[in-house]
Amino acid sequence: MNKSLIVISIIFLTIQSLYSQMDRSRTVLDIVMEDDREIKLFGPKISDYEVNGDWYSLLITFQNDLQKLQNTIQDYEFFTILYKENESIEINESAGGESYRIGSNEKLKRKNICSIIGEEYRIIIEFSNASELLENDIAQSINLAIQNVDFNFYQRIIRYQYSFSQGGKPISPYNFDKLKFVVLPGINMGLYKGKVISEVRLGFGLTADKRILSLSGAWLNRYDHSTDRLLNATMVGVSYYRGNSGVEMMFRLSDKNDLLNDDLDRVSFLWKVNSLRLAFHTYIGKPYEVHFGVSAGYGF
Repeated sequence: MNKSLIVISIIFLTIQSLYSQMDRSRTVLDIVMEDDREIKLFGPKISDYEVNGDWYSLLITFQNDLQKLQNTIQDYEFFTILYKENESIEINESAGGESYRIGSNEKLKRKNICSIIGEEYRIIIEFSNASELLENDIAQSINLAIQNVDFNFYQRIIRYQYSFSQGGKPISPYNFDKLKFVVLPGINMGLYKGKVISEVRLGFGLTADKRILSLSGAWLNRYDHSTDRLLNATMVGVSYYRGNSGVEMMFRLSDKNDLLNDDLDRVSFLWKVNSLRLAFHTYIGKPYEVHFGVSAGYGF
C-alpha cells in the first residue's frame, strides 16, 4: 500500500473525529406520544441510536434524581426543568401555555418543558405534571421510535430530523427533499515551494443543511521562466464543507514537466468568506516528504 495513503487516512480520521466532537447533536428524533406529548432526542448519528442505549442511562439517571426531589418541587402551574447530568437540576416558573383541539373547547394539556442534558445526548420532553416525567412510557416511546428508524448513508453528511407518531405515522427525515446536486467551480492563486501557481477547479457534489460533499478536480499550472516551459498537473479527490470551513483530500492524476515532482497527494484545510476561498495545503510525497502551500481565490 502507498505509504502516503496511510498518512492521509490518519489525517482524515483525525479530522473526522474533531468534526464529530464539535457536532455531537446533529440528529433529532421527534416523537409524538399517544397522549400527544412530544419528545425530542438529540444525539450523534441515527445509526448510533440503540434500544436502551446511552440515552436510556441518561433518562434513568434523571428520573432517579427527580424522584428524590419530587416532594420538594413547588406547585407551579407552568414551569421548566433543566437537568445537567451529574451536575444540577433547575426548576423555574415560566409563562407556559395551554393547547386545545380545534373545534372543541376541550383542554388537552399544559405545555411545560423538561430539558435533560448529557455528554452525547439531550432529551426534551413536554409534560403537564412533574409526575409524568417519572413514567416508563417515555423510554418505551423512544425505543419504539428507534426500532422503526430507517436511515441511509445521507445522514452521515447532513443533519437529519426524523419524526415518529405512535398513532402509526412512519419515521421520515424532514429534510430529505433539501438534498441538492451542485456544481462547484473555482479559481485560485497560490504558493507552492516558494513559486506562484494557478489552480482551476471544478467539483460536483451534494449539499444539505450547510454541508457539501463533492468530488473535485484541480488543474495546477506554473510557468517556468528558466526553461520557458508551462508546468501543469492534474489532481482529483474529495472535499467536505460544513458551514464556512472544510477539508479536502486530493491525489495526483498526472504531472507534466514535473510541477509536483515527487509529491503524490494533498490534504487541505479550507475556509470560505462569501465567495472567497482560503486554503492551507500539505503536499505529501515519497518517502514521507512533506511540503506546505497556501492559496486564495474565488469559488470552491
